[in-house]
Amino acid sequence: FNSEKECWEYYENEQLGEKKWGKQNLTSQNRRPDKNFHFKLNWNEYPIRTYKGKDKGFRSTVWLSCERKYPKIFNE
Repeated sequence: FNSEKECWEYYENEQLGEKKWGKQNLTSQNRRPDKNFHFKLNWNEYPIRTYKGKDKGFRSTVWLSCERKYPKIFNE
């Protein structure tokens, strides 16, 4: 992907992520995480999303981050 936004929209639109990895974990308000959700790395614009996985058990859980392949290095 060329941007975090492009990655986010690819997996969020039509719930493609849920089709691939099972039900998405929701916020405490029982909503899908949006761009302002707190579970993200300091340098990312979009949060990490988690999915329950297709199989039962913790090992099936998937964490999806839309980090850039070559992120900007802020201390250069």
